Amino acid sequence: NHLVVDSLGTHWFGILNRGVVGLDQNGILIEVNNENDADLEISSNDIHDMQLDRKNQLWLVHSTGMVEVINVDTKKVVRKYGLPEDLHQRVEYWNLYVDDDRDAWLYSKTDPFGVYYLNVSTGESTIYKAPQLRSNLVTNVVQAENGIMWIGTDHGGITLLNKSTQATRILKNDPDAPKSLVNDNVNTLFKDRTNAIWVGTTKSGLSYYHPAASSFSHYKSHNKELAYNDMSSFAETSNRHLWIGTNGKGLLKFDLRKKRFESIESTLSRNQPKVIVSLLMDSQQTLWIGTYLEGVSRYRNGQLEPFVLPGGDGTSVWELFEDSRRNIWIGTLNKGVYKYDPVDGSIEVIDMDSDLQANYVTCIEEDSEGHIWVGTGNGLSRYDPETAELTSYQSENDTQSLANNSVISLQATQNYMWVGTLNGLNRFDAKNNQITTIRKDQGLSSNIIMAIEEDDQRNIWLSTDHGITKMVAVDGQYEFHNYDISDGLQAETFTE
Repeated sequence: NHLVVDSLGTHWFGILNRGVVGLDQNGILIEVNNENDADLEISSNDIHDMQLDRKNQLWLVHSTGMVEVINVDTKKVVRKYGLPEDLHQRVEYWNLYVDDDRDAWLYSKTDPFGVYYLNVSTGESTIYKAPQLRSNLVTNVVQAENGIMWIGTDHGGITLLNKSTQATRILKNDPDAPKSLVNDNVNTLFKDRTNAIWVGTTKSGLSYYHPAASSFSHYKSHNKELAYNDMSSFAETSNRHLWIGTNGKGLLKFDLRKKRFESIESTLSRNQPKVIVSLLMDSQQTLWIGTYLEGVSRYRNGQLEPFVLPGGDGTSVWELFEDSRRNIWIGTLNKGVYKYDPVDGSIEVIDMDSDLQANYVTCIEEDSEGHIWVGTGNGLSRYDPETAELTSYQSENDTQSLANNSVISLQATQNYMWVGTLNGLNRFDAKNNQITTIRKDQGLSSNIIMAIEEDDQRNIWLSTDHGITKMVAVDGQYEFHNYDISDGLQAETFTE
């Protein structure tokens, strides 16, 4: 009922009540059982599953719950591992997978206990089950090229498990995502010679995954498509061009229609600042450029011009924002925030002397009521443009307050203000005066929330220091989809 072929071309058959029979390339039969040669004896002839590891040793799991390793050259048993008695007693039929570390994964397609992991080098074992798995009935296990374990389940999709960090992520069917798993009822998994993983499902056909066929497209400097790899900010024009700020090479320009980088105008190329921290394309198609220690500049009508701020030179501009009244907000590293009115040219300074939480401004956003929210290095402030009053929010070390005083990102949606911090995500419900805290233990890939965006389907996307999280609202709750290097991302940390 099992067949594997070793590196010498010998075919090994697992035969019911007869043990293991090998057929080499010369047509010679080799019998390994517990009846004949004591040197070749195995613990029983009732073998449930078998597999060759990367060192060409044959692993067996018996009905007795015993795992044995056979050296195919000497045909002798070289190692034995017993499974826990209580687990063995409840399992009717065993299945086996051996990963690239030569660790064993044991599960049962008939008994829903999860999957038993045996670390051979340390002797330690773990049982993975719900909630790490969406279903305890495991149907197959395979290891991807990057070392991530794929655990297929019955009606529970696939759990991706990182052995080193113990981090998990669920792959499941999403009717609105054509590239999601075709069905959550996974029957079998198979990794082919190109490292593609094939997923066989019940009555819904196949799903296919290959790292080289990722849905994420990359541009890197070593491919000569990109002049620099360190990106800091983006701004899009009305004619579908993307301005990209870098940390050392100034501005880059990308044509979103033609999918290619373009040269920038010579007047801008000669005079542009090199270390760009923030960009803004305003409603008048003026490009605002915030820099490190060089203040802010404007690029319009083919001309680059400095924008003079109160307080002199040397200002580092961390954030640029245009509100619904077309005011330009300029957040700085140590001088608070400037509000510029383009109609009368006035500039208002809002800083700690005005009760701003801190002079280090990290992010600015406007809510549906027209309030301006300012994230700082020491809390969050909300500015009322009608009264010029500031309301402050601080962390109180509970789930009903700001998750952390270091606010990194803001995003306004129809009903909420989302606040990213160094220790979790907050959802502000201003109408009901409620604050909800969401952290890694609830499904986020990390508690450090670098940036927040809402897509056209009102899903929330978060960039973190450990990949990207997509939050999908389902029946008043959120489902979390985390993406990392195994999904084709070129790195884990994303600042925008």
